[in-house]
Formats: sequence, C-alpha cells, structure tokens
Amino acid sequence: MERNQRHTLNNDLARLADGDRAAFRPVFDLLWPALRGYAASILANDALGEEAAQQALMKVFEQASDFDASRDGWSWAVAITTWECRTLRRRLGRRKEALDSSAWLEALPSMVASPEALAIAANLETGLADMIASLGAMDQETLRLTLAETGPPSTATFRKRRQRAMARLKAAWRSAHGLI
Repeated sequence: MERNQRHTLNNDLARLADGDRAAFRPVFDLLWPALRGYAASILANDALGEEAAQQALMKVFEQASDFDASRDGWSWAVAITTWECRTLRRRLGRRKEALDSSAWLEALPSMVASPEALAIAANLETGLADMIASLGAMDQETLRLTLAETGPPSTATFRKRRQRAMARLKAAWRSAHGLI
C-alpha cells in the first residue's frame, strides 16, 4: 500500500473509531482488495484468501473503536488478516484430520462384501468374544451393556467402569495378539 493510501486509511480508521459511519465505505474500498490479495498469497488459494479477508474485515469493523490513531492502520489490518489466515488454516487442518480419520468408515461396506473380509471379521469377532470371556464378571457385564442396543447407563460410575473394562480388554488383546 502506498504512503498516501496509508495516510488516508489512518484518517478514515480514526474517523471510524470516533463513530463516523461515513468512513466505512472508504476503509472498505482501501482494505478489501489489498487484504484479499494478501490473504490469498498466504493461503495460496484465492477462495480461501477471500474468506479470510472477509473475516478480517469484519473484525476490523467490529474492533474499529479500539483502533489507536497513533499507530499504522495498514499494519493493524494486516495483523488481523494474518490471524484470520492462521485460524482458517487451523480450522481446515482439523476438518481434514476428521475426514481422514473417518475415511476408513466409508471403505468398510466394500471390504465386508468380499469373502476374505467376512472371514477376517468372523475371526476378529471370535477373538474378541474370547478376550471378553477371559475378563472378570463385572468387566464382561460392563462391556455387554456398552455393546447393547439399548445403550449403556449414562452415569459417571458406569463410564469409569467402562473405561477400566476397555483398558483391561486392550491389555488382554495386546498380550495375546500384539498392538491394537
């Protein structure tokens, strides 16, 4: 952003901070293309850059009353935009992790259709039943209630029992078959 544009932006942001609503449009006109380009270059995606710039502009206008006129308005807006880019990147990363971790669920129906997959599933069920049978009576009952169609009781005591029963089941499986 050029020096005279920065000076204009600072003046308009100061007016906006003082409550002058007429300064809204000039601030938008100066910031929108610059922040959109900046965010797109950080995120390496025009659509994501536009989304981040839009969120940043909303924050700039929401926080306009906090603007310190003795500081550079462009730097302030860029800092908000940078933060929005980081937030968007983090949110997309979490969404990708969730999709990656659940992607195997979508592949299950096609796997179960093969005879080999059916045999493996039957062996796993038998092995799991044997492991559950090797546990104590209270752990067996807890796991039976957990797997029941009606659902387990929703008490703190039961959740703790289920946690302990699952830990013992995992330990038994590890000792018999290796890592889970």
